[in-house]
Amino acid sequence: MKKFKFEQCSLQHVDFEKANLQQVIFKDCDFLRARFEQCNLEGCDFRTSMNIQLDPETNHMKKSKFESEQLPGLLAKYQLLID
Repeated sequence: MKKFKFEQCSLQHVDFEKANLQQVIFKDCDFLRARFEQCNLEGCDFRTSMNIQLDPETNHMKKSKFESEQLPGLLAKYQLLID
């Protein structure tokens, strides 16, 4: 799925285990309860998507793009309180 473009997709409950998603654009996608495990997410663009929750320690994410309001979904496993 390298360099694919998802646009206005409901990707709820999708399991992306060990997927190669390099440079994929996720435009206006909903990731509610989606699972990313051991994925290659290098260069992905998540900036306009919502409900992203993934672990940067178990996925390759070099140069992936996020908005600052998406940071809680990247830090969820640490149970931090972010305002």
